[in-house]
Amino acid sequence: MKKSIFFRKPQIWLLGGLVVTALLTGCVAATKTAVVGGPAFTTNIGETESSVDRAGLPATVAFLPFVNGTDADRAFEIVRRTMSSHFSGKNYRMMHIREVDRRLRAAKLTDPAEIAKRPAHEIAGILGVDGLMYGTITHYDKLFLLTYAQVAVGVEMRLVNLKGKEIWNGNQVSRKHEGGVATTPVGLILNAAFAAWHIKDDANLFRAADELGRELMGTIPEPKAIAGAKRPRIMQVVHDGMGKILKFGDSLSIAVEAEPGLKAAYARVDGLGLVDLVETEKGFYTAKVDIKPKDNVKAAAVVAVVENEEGTMVERVSPLGVVNVDNIPPEPVTELKVEGRDDGLVVSWTSSKSEDLKEYKIGISDVPQGPFAELAKIGESRYTHKSPNFKVVHVEVIPVDQAGNVGQAVTVAGRAVPDPRFDTAALLPRIVPARITATSVMTRENSPYTINAPVELANTGVLLIEPGVAIHLERKTGITVQGELQIFGTQTTPVTVAGVNNGSYTTFLRLDSTLPVSIRGLRSSGGDLPIVITAGAPMILDSQLLNNTYSALEIGGSSRPVIRGCEIRGSNAAGVVVKEQAQPQFTGNNFAENSPFHIQSSSPYKLNARDNSWTPKATNITVLGNVDFKQSK
Repeated sequence: MKKSIFFRKPQIWLLGGLVVTALLTGCVAATKTAVVGGPAFTTNIGETESSVDRAGLPATVAFLPFVNGTDADRAFEIVRRTMSSHFSGKNYRMMHIREVDRRLRAAKLTDPAEIAKRPAHEIAGILGVDGLMYGTITHYDKLFLLTYAQVAVGVEMRLVNLKGKEIWNGNQVSRKHEGGVATTPVGLILNAAFAAWHIKDDANLFRAADELGRELMGTIPEPKAIAGAKRPRIMQVVHDGMGKILKFGDSLSIAVEAEPGLKAAYARVDGLGLVDLVETEKGFYTAKVDIKPKDNVKAAAVVAVVENEEGTMVERVSPLGVVNVDNIPPEPVTELKVEGRDDGLVVSWTSSKSEDLKEYKIGISDVPQGPFAELAKIGESRYTHKSPNFKVVHVEVIPVDQAGNVGQAVTVAGRAVPDPRFDTAALLPRIVPARITATSVMTRENSPYTINAPVELANTGVLLIEPGVAIHLERKTGITVQGELQIFGTQTTPVTVAGVNNGSYTTFLRLDSTLPVSIRGLRSSGGDLPIVITAGAPMILDSQLLNNTYSALEIGGSSRPVIRGCEIRGSNAAGVVVKEQAQPQFTGNNFAENSPFHIQSSSPYKLNARDNSWTPKATNITVLGNVDFKQSK
């Protein structure tokens, strides 16, 4: 019997006497990890053509989905396709496998085991054929030992007619090992295709299935009615387009093994047209198709057609799957938006409508026109990016499909913000209004802001102030805070407060709120008394209160503020005045050049002022009242 082209020059592995003896005697059962003793596989070819009554032979045959009778979870469809490809050389009219599956799905039949249980006439009626080929995968084993690898696959098949009469049956097990020398055009294409597909097991599975097809299909009887002139033989049709989506710049290689010296040979691929096959080696016909920019093909079979000198033509479908060509870029995303977060932003969009979408490329730039640096490739329609607060960035989203086609970029600008209300807050005018009742924002772009009359931040209002904002005050003005205040200055980009025309001002903030108040990165200079606290527990952090006519802070009522990381310098009365029932905490501050006191407290509570720095040094003379100013050990 003629052997498969893949193994005409088998490589000989020196495995040691025990393994070789076991394999030759057929007493080895293979597992994924070991070799164990067991019975040899047997082969039972069905009845030969001469011993079968031809009267009941069908004319049109459908290959049904194969039942997996093994414990292996494998894609055994490749066995079915390979067997049907060999069967297509017989004198039967054959329904294409894709059409078989389509009609079965339409009848809500998808389970091979369930299909096999149904009466033959019912399935034949659904498919519109008068013959059915049933198949069961009976064996699938792998053996690995040192450099040796073997795949064994077995099938049991039977052909029945419309009445359910069995016309033919056969079962066979084929073993194929790695290491076959791929020197023919067919072998070279197969090896390259399976390597690109990264599925070594399927390569060996295909080769074993091909051997089964050669041996089993040759025993099937054929109808006399359509037997006639000598038909040319096609042994194999392979291509390297399986498991891929091709596009412009790619190529499709096709190789056919058939009898030598044929009158004509070509390949047919729907959407790509007819391709002449050239006999490059004796019995091997090849072609290479360069994909053009306008080519678009979906699930097209590769069909080889040959003609002998008598004018008889035969065609065979490649069992290695269909060809897909896609040169259409995916549609752009829609509804792209950015939501600011603290030290980051969230980019989201409505997915592209393209069915073959693979991923999105995310890029970022400091300027609208780019260039954009690639951040990530993701499959979701949402991306979170770390970014400094308040830095405006431009984000682009580009869809990419399975073929690698790139869609149109869509861009959006956004920035990270420590408070999401920045995105919806109302922009205050540059001349600050007398009353703020809603969520409002002062931005660096709209700066400087002028306060020329007393301002009230109502208990319904929220005021957000960006880094870099400059505020100029007329004397006897300022903001009385009864609502929420959030100042987000930094040491490098502070929020600055000064008098109009660099003059002095009276008081910037009077904090009379029990709602959240956080003042960070404020730089005040030249005020009489920049901040007065009468209620709540405000946070004053990393700020500079400099060169005050009287004091930097006056803290009273029952307030419990936290002052941390601030510089309180150059006050001409006391740096901080504490009175009434107030209980402030001071940590990590720099008190310097305040005269005559750094802190002057008349509160009945002992104040925590540990771990600050003092110039001049903290003593009972420079710190007045019940204040603990010692350093922690």
